Amino acid sequence: MHQWNPFNPPTGVIVIHSAGRNLVAWIIPLGARLMQLFLQHNDQWRPLVLGFKDPTFYEQDTESIGAICGRYANRLEEGRIRHRDRWFELDRNHPLGHCIHGGKEGTGQQAWTLHTEGSSCVRALCVLPDAHMGFPGQCSIEVRYWIEDTALHFTIDAAVSKPCPLNFVQHAYFAWDRPNQYQLQLHASEAILTDHRELPLAQVDVTQTDTIFSHMKPLISDNQDNLPTIDRAFIIDRKRPSSSQVKAATLETTDIRLNVSTTEPLIHVYTGQGIQHNQHDVIGQQHQPLRSICLESENFPNGPALEKDVWYERDRPYHQHTTWNFEILC
Repeated sequence: MHQWNPFNPPTGVIVIHSAGRNLVAWIIPLGARLMQLFLQHNDQWRPLVLGFKDPTFYEQDTESIGAICGRYANRLEEGRIRHRDRWFELDRNHPLGHCIHGGKEGTGQQAWTLHTEGSSCVRALCVLPDAHMGFPGQCSIEVRYWIEDTALHFTIDAAVSKPCPLNFVQHAYFAWDRPNQYQLQLHASEAILTDHRELPLAQVDVTQTDTIFSHMKPLISDNQDNLPTIDRAFIIDRKRPSSSQVKAATLETTDIRLNVSTTEPLIHVYTGQGIQHNQHDVIGQQHQPLRSICLESENFPNGPALEKDVWYERDRPYHQHTTWNFEILC
């Protein structure tokens, strides 16, 4: 296995790390992307997410690898939203005619401004003008990534000048072992089924689905090479106020465990069926379909059409706080 030095990044990469220098993150301006996350384990550096060697390779990426997606992540039906009596026509960048991840020039494709705040924190800023990709109002977004011990935290804050639906996700693909090593638990009793247009159809108990992860269990059996195809949102069990983080998911292999906690109401599981094959220009695991997993903290897909509470205004800013806490098991 190639040994990377996380403290010697390519040009244009911002490095942040824990005080003990055992967890290191690379951040780049394009999409405020998490280019790579390294954990020190048995005197070696383990890359934890899919990532390219060169920051410029992300300019051709179509799967939002490591990006902050918005201003509305996931799908918006037929690229249209309605506020009171007014319709807004959005960029339809999804093959089925929807708007996805804020349009073809959403936040994942923007050049953010990065500011370091000491060795463990970086702040990323992006401003989208009124009518950008069809959305109403100017939208100012601030993302902060910071590391404490073996936990990566990120907050996403946004303010709008006019009422606008907002939903941001961090779109990293976790990949540090072979697929048959992964076990998953979701702290969610309900899941959202989708129709043939990839839009929310019904909210059901997870026992009525083929994705029951109420307890820790393998994602696949030992005799399979790939993860199952999953692209589904789950409603997190929440007994605390929405301003508080609650545990959403746990992903582990034989030696590393990831716990995801968030203030968001949903966790979206996506097993990367759209990832393009690449084994030469990457850091860590090869890029292949169904070999990595996204655990996206989010609000409701197609939220405006479902009349969910996803509209924000001048006096109601957006806020998300998500934590990825890694544990070394052996």
